[in-house]
Amino acid sequence: MITRVSRCVVLLTLVVAVAKTYSLLVGERLLRSAFVCGQACASRGRAPSLLARRAIEDELGIDGDLLAEAESGDIKAQYAVGSKLGEQITVESRREAAIWLGKAAEAGEARAQHELGMLILDGIGVPENPALAAQWISAAATQGLVVSQHQMGMMLYRGVGVAVNHEWAVYWFQQAASQESLSAPITAVSEAQYALGLMYLTGEGGLEASKAKAAWWFERSSERGNRVAFGLWQKIQRGGISFKPGGEGAGEYLQWTANKALEGPKQ
Repeated sequence: MITRVSRCVVLLTLVVAVAKTYSLLVGERLLRSAFVCGQACASRGRAPSLLARRAIEDELGIDGDLLAEAESGDIKAQYAVGSKLGEQITVESRREAAIWLGKAAEAGEARAQHELGMLILDGIGVPENPALAAQWISAAATQGLVVSQHQMGMMLYRGVGVAVNHEWAVYWFQQAASQESLSAPITAVSEAQYALGLMYLTGEGGLEASKAKAAWWFERSSERGNRVAFGLWQKIQRGGISFKPGGEGAGEYLQWTANKALEGPKQ
């Protein structure tokens, strides 16, 4: 009896797995067809078909009214649709995200400019183009978007899409680090403060090397949850920090941070 029950359970499990796989494949094919159909309609100046609209709504969870508002030219709705599509992992959804984010970005929506830049930097669904990504992210940074300001600092520090320029990297880090309002993203602010602390340790970007100023920025960053900054602040207080002006220690820390920041979209 036990063996028979066990076999039934295994069989049932296999059936469920096959059903799920089939469902995912059908859904993927439906979504792929819908995107192709929608893009073809758009190229002819027509609205996407009912099939395309329903696939976008059902498969990606986008509200039909929101999609209609985006199609009517509402900038905030265009950004919302593009941002939602950008969260998906398929090439088709990312490609469609770039279309909607592009509409909002061209209209001056800073969040759309940043997310479009990050999509282009990733190169998923759209051609990878670091220089173009830097232009969009810079546009958002100029409007005061803190995540873009921090991102531009990292790109300038590392030379991604732009020439290496540590002076301008410091400028954008300072812009982001100063946005300590409750509405500002904590991570972007704390990472910018952390970066400034590291650059004060080595005197990079035209800054005069100062452990006191480095410690001040590390403390501000640690108050926003940056444990690495807290650890460096503790080392300075204990006199155990070994970074020297012009040395590589702090630069290696910042390079690691830059690599992490450039791995993907970040809000």
